[in-house]
Amino acid sequence: MSEFIVRDDLLYHKKHFWVKRDSDIAIIGVTDFFQKLAGKFDYIELPEEGEFYKGDTSVGVVETGKWIGKIITPLSGRILEINSILEDKPNTVNKDPYGEGWLFKIKSENDNEFANLLNSKEIVALQEEEKKKYT
Repeated sequence: MSEFIVRDDLLYHKKHFWVKRDSDIAIIGVTDFFQKLAGKFDYIELPEEGEFYKGDTSVGVVETGKWIGKIITPLSGRILEINSILEDKPNTVNKDPYGEGWLFKIKSENDNEFANLLNSKEIVALQEEEKKKYT
């Protein structure tokens, strides 16, 4: 595994999802670490727009050639929008996990949940620990 891109302007969930906050709206995606570890995305099942989900729960599925995993929402709230590009081009996540490969937008219901997210230094430390498991 090569080095992983981590952005200082984002918050992170311990299951390797990133959060870009704009007031009570957040864009959610997977980290570079997540997509490199998982491999080429072949299929993504995203959450339903308009549905409410609790934080730290599964809201979808990712399939690669070697793995099936859960999409976790870091925050509680209502899904405002999904990235419909991913339905036909799931590997957009692999090409641009912090840009065009975002997963969904959510209206946060609990500001306190943002405090439970990790900053860039904390996610790098977590990635280093997890990297040892896989190399």
